[in-house]
Amino acid sequence: MKNRNIQLSGPTLSTNTYAGEFANKYIAAALLSGDTLAKGLITLHPNVAYKEVIRNYATSVVIADSTCDYTDGSSVTLSEYVLTLAEKQVNLTLCKKSLQQTWESMQMGFSAFDSLPPTFEDFVLAQTAAQVAQQVELGIWTSTLWYNGTLAEGMIGYLLDNTCIAVNASGISTGSNIAARLQSMLDASPAALYGKEGYQFYVGPFTMKAYQAALSIGNYNFQFYVGEKPMNFQGIPVTLCPGLNDYDCVLGLKSDLHFGTGLLDNYNEVKMLDMADIDGSQNVRIIMRFTGGIIATNVGQQVVLNVTV
Repeated sequence: MKNRNIQLSGPTLSTNTYAGEFANKYIAAALLSGDTLAKGLITLHPNVAYKEVIRNYATSVVIADSTCDYTDGSSVTLSEYVLTLAEKQVNLTLCKKSLQQTWESMQMGFSAFDSLPPTFEDFVLAQTAAQVAQQVELGIWTSTLWYNGTLAEGMIGYLLDNTCIAVNASGISTGSNIAARLQSMLDASPAALYGKEGYQFYVGPFTMKAYQAALSIGNYNFQFYVGEKPMNFQGIPVTLCPGLNDYDCVLGLKSDLHFGTGLLDNYNEVKMLDMADIDGSQNVRIIMRFTGGIIATNVGQQVVLNVTV
């Protein structure tokens, strides 16, 4: 790690380069702070070295009458999925002056934050990580961020392109139709998944609002509730994922939806450049390099509500 201190008119900012494991805490904050990963809503593979083979076992067990002989009546089917990471980077220019004002206000106690970053440098990187986390969240579900040659538009695109169970609907989701749409997804889902750990609906903010509205209009006898209503449908959790678009939803198992990254990868890098001595500006440039990728297993069991508006 290289270090050169630069004195500002307030806090001290360092021009630093973090690589490999030294970049880990900043990369982890940037990648894993979005709701989907922070809340463990899908399966995380944190130390992938470019590619990782995910093996899926399907067994068929037969219970037979007891005899003196050994008769193999069971079978094991092994399938493999390759999670491939894509190399990504962030180049961001921030104004130290505006960030410094926020930092100083926080230092004087004019802040709602329970804990403060120990240095101005950590504060600047935390601001960057928060912005990156939002893009990572979108990339998991609906954007081409994690495109690695096999993925379309996030997990939704991957599932639809790989013969998932598609439930098609037309028009926006509302409080009057969302229950029927969720029921259609549940009816299409394999019965064998019902009751399994991690079985849940994944919905975006707009759909969650529509579901809250459905619970409030009396269809489910929750009209006397005050505040947030139970987040489940027919006993199955309804989970909010901000990265999902307004209307599409997924019903499936957490263990079948995967995100991989190389948190300890030597490719990882976080660099902060103070531009004051270079061009006389009050800007600081942030450079981040990291890897990530998504994939789904047992795609034929996942249900996607595919809405055309």
